[in-house]
Amino acid sequence: QAQQLSQLDTVPTARRRRSRQDQEGNGQLRKSSEGSRWRRRKRPQLEWMVKQIKEVVESHPDFGSKPLNILDVGGGRGHLSNYLSSTLGNNVANVHVIDIDSRTVKNGKMDAERRGLNVRFGVGDASRSSNVAKLLESDEEVASNTGTQNEDDSDSIASAGNYDVIVALHACGALSDVSLGHAAVNKAAFVITPCCFRSNPQLQVSVPIHNNDTRRDGNDASIVLQRPSKWLGMEEEDMVELAQAAELQGDQQTSGIAIHTLCALRAQAVKHHISPSIVSGE
Repeated sequence: QAQQLSQLDTVPTARRRRSRQDQEGNGQLRKSSEGSRWRRRKRPQLEWMVKQIKEVVESHPDFGSKPLNILDVGGGRGHLSNYLSSTLGNNVANVHVIDIDSRTVKNGKMDAERRGLNVRFGVGDASRSSNVAKLLESDEEVASNTGTQNEDDSDSIASAGNYDVIVALHACGALSDVSLGHAAVNKAAFVITPCCFRSNPQLQVSVPIHNNDTRRDGNDASIVLQRPSKWLGMEEEDMVELAQAAELQGDQQTSGIAIHTLCALRAQAVKHHISPSIVSGE
């Protein structure tokens, strides 16, 4: 199992001629009956999320000059990514999905192919920066690099390019920190909605280690894996207690304060690792 997680199984989807509706940015979500869980909960979440991502994409400095690379962390079956791709169009974005569940990824890939979407799926541990970077490589590059991943706690930065936007919907527990770590590594914009706060405690966060020059082209920094507590600048016990407080039932005021505190610490961590000299006052 460890060997399987150290390699990335990429599943590209074919580019096909898009309908006029898709080219105009009008994505389609699956039909459902009135009152269904999909109609009541899932669909509104996807519509809201895509609206936020679309605003971030359209404000990106490279918008319109090249297709932006978008990474969906823990995207599973691709409900978000497939809808996002159909909304933005192939000329606007290359959407990538990384998830550890091969079965859901296979289903998402089949749905994307059926709809002619430009979405690339990968099976692997999202906490490994080398795994998500391989999604930016061609099929030939992935095949030639299979089995060459480092065995230590560090990750190398791929030369295939960077991600411009990191997204994650229902990023459970430490998966939110993993997603934000990728944003820091790539100096990328991000739209992330956290879910529960105590899940996935085994995950580690990819953190950039800056050299003398700040990184933008992928050649001026290395990456190390850190525990979420270290990424947030906290003691492990303090982070666990804060996460427990965020999930308190029956005490909305306390849980609300804990949630906002944890989100503020995450935002500060991203800012620190993207521009450490600014945060430290240098």
